[in-house]
Amino acid sequence: MNGEIPEKLRYFLKNGIKDVDDGYEYASELNRILNSDECQTSLSGKQIELLREYADKARKVGEINYYSEQKIKDLEREFFGENGILGYLGETIAPSKPVWPF
Repeated sequence: MNGEIPEKLRYFLKNGIKDVDDGYEYASELNRILNSDECQTSLSGKQIELLREYADKARKVGEINYYSEQKIKDLEREFFGENGILGYLGETIAPSKPVWPF
């Protein structure tokens, strides 16, 4: 366990919801990535187990549209807090800078 987030997992977490058609496909792809050697050596057993629980809940979402994307994001917040999965896995999330009105 080296603590670094595998690149495939990072890419999937940032873009995966747009690359799949439904919650079942999203969960299947996430589980496939979690089963890879790269994830098995980089993440702890606890992290992988929680990600699998999250995938099981996301599997039930149905076809991906705006509302199901929001539901998956809500599930992510429920499981991993406001920083999401990447924050849970240790990636620092930079706060967004305020936009000036002029």
